[in-house]
Amino acid sequence: MNFRNLIPTALALAVVALATSCEDKGTQPKDHPIVGNWRWVSSCGGFAYNCTWADSTGKFRGVTFERNGRYSEWGDVVFPLASRYHIVRRPRWSPSDSADFVLIDNRSPDMYIEKLTKDTLVLSEYCLDCFGHTYVRLGNI
Repeated sequence: MNFRNLIPTALALAVVALATSCEDKGTQPKDHPIVGNWRWVSSCGGFAYNCTWADSTGKFRGVTFERNGRYSEWGDVVFPLASRYHIVRRPRWSPSDSADFVLIDNRSPDMYIEKLTKDTLVLSEYCLDCFGHTYVRLGNI
């Protein structure tokens, strides 16, 4: 084995390991206003900006954000998801335009909080022709 090739390879692996271990994993949401149970109302977006409303589909869907960082989707969901989430503040479309991103493990694309009030949550997918999903609060947990 050629040791001249081994040293650069080992250094590259060490840099990758260090970079991924220092990645911002976000904050634990403990008292973040997103914590609670939310019922899906509508989703709008896509290239033609189509909207789908819960009332017109007859579907009952929701999401839960727990204080301990657990996330779940429930109801008439084809592939229910139980995972973990973190909230990270980062630039959205430009360095001066930042938003709180909700990073859900094993889910893509990332979503950012477009609107959050006491009773309404709008999560927008982070891509140019993706969807925004509107939820209403069912209750705190």
